[in-house]
Amino acid sequence: MEEDTILRGLIDAEGRIVRYASKFKKRMYATVYIAGKFEPGRVYTEQEVNAVIRAWIAFADYVLVRRDLVDTGCLIRTPDGREYRRAQTLPSVQQILE
Repeated sequence: MEEDTILRGLIDAEGRIVRYASKFKKRMYATVYIAGKFEPGRVYTEQEVNAVIRAWIAFADYVLVRRDLVDTGCLIRTPDGREYRRAQTLPSVQQILE
């Protein structure tokens, strides 16, 4: 499966993303993977979102990951930025690319 092949090259033995690919398609596989680490229905603060992201990446730019999570619709942010929720149904990479 394409997803397994792409993620295998991005994930370490602990399941953390070791690098955020520069190619958009590969980066979206990593984004959806990280989105799956959030609990559906739970409300998160920005600090909690950052903590979840940091736990699943082995590089410094958690802000870029958070932005991609919101931009792709994986995380829904309130207009004031105080609350985040994971989308009930995560988009597939193919839906993001369309």
